[in-house]
Amino acid sequence: MSKINFLITVLVLISFTSQAKKVKFAVDMQNETINPGGVHVVGDFTEAAGLGTNFAYLAPMLQEGSTSIYSIVVDIPAFQKYEYKFANGNLFYDVEFVPVESRVGYDFIDNRWIYVDSTANDTTFIGALLFGGNAPDNMYMARLIVDMQNESISTAGVHIGGTFNNWGATKTQIISLQNNSVYEGLVFIPQGTSHEYKFFNGATITEEESVPPGCAVNGNRALELSTDSVFDLVCFSFCTNCTITNIKSLTQNLAVTISPNPSTDRITVKWTNNSDFTSAVLKDITGKTIQLYDNITSTELEVEKANFNAGMYFLNLKGKESITYKLIFE
Repeated sequence: MSKINFLITVLVLISFTSQAKKVKFAVDMQNETINPGGVHVVGDFTEAAGLGTNFAYLAPMLQEGSTSIYSIVVDIPAFQKYEYKFANGNLFYDVEFVPVESRVGYDFIDNRWIYVDSTANDTTFIGALLFGGNAPDNMYMARLIVDMQNESISTAGVHIGGTFNNWGATKTQIISLQNNSVYEGLVFIPQGTSHEYKFFNGATITEEESVPPGCAVNGNRALELSTDSVFDLVCFSFCTNCTITNIKSLTQNLAVTISPNPSTDRITVKWTNNSDFTSAVLKDITGKTIQLYDNITSTELEVEKANFNAGMYFLNLKGKESITYKLIFE
């Protein structure tokens, strides 16, 4: 091999390694009689893992000690969605029946799916899923769905943060399975527990949505399950879907203008009709009320920085309709 070809090979390997991520696939077979052919996983990740042709190779999974859990760890490229199924045996008709709630395409594409969202030096692992089930043992699955059609998507992507992942700086990234404005993600919570969460247009606390009071618990969305569930589609920062809220049309009809935004001291909000909004609430990113504006009789509102700190705030205008806007003070 020439020095040039050797160098190219090394660079390609370094590039692949820098984007690769360890991912653990695991299945809990406690409710199954193990097929003599063994337990396997089949999917569209096997070629990238160097194992075999996608969906044509059954990758063997090893039993973890004397438990009912079988697993395999692979190195595959990050920032990609992968589809897969488990098989109780070494033939393709031995694959599991994946519940509709977990399917990548509901009734149409009956594979499981996972999105690998980082290249951190750890192992991505969502838990040992019950064979033919939605979640690990003693847990419930929630499929959370948000429509981002009224937002400019952050370069960091769309995420979910909540008490189930400690509101961490690195949140659970969700994706558009149909390459449209609808983003979906799966979370698993212990049975009998309740949680709160928000969607994030980005990955930092300043990029969280403002959940309206009508569907908020402590300023967040509520997550309490009695079974595996697919949640209703909601519009980012709204209680209902975007068709119901019709945010774009509403905003255009009201002709709301906000300037300057960001500002160092004062932001002026104006609209076209003095009957459109009669009150407003200003909240910080934690959901705490900073200022109330009651009995508005004009077509504008001035929000002054006054005695609060620089940062992002949410102004909820109320009247014939309710609309929330982000205000930023520097």
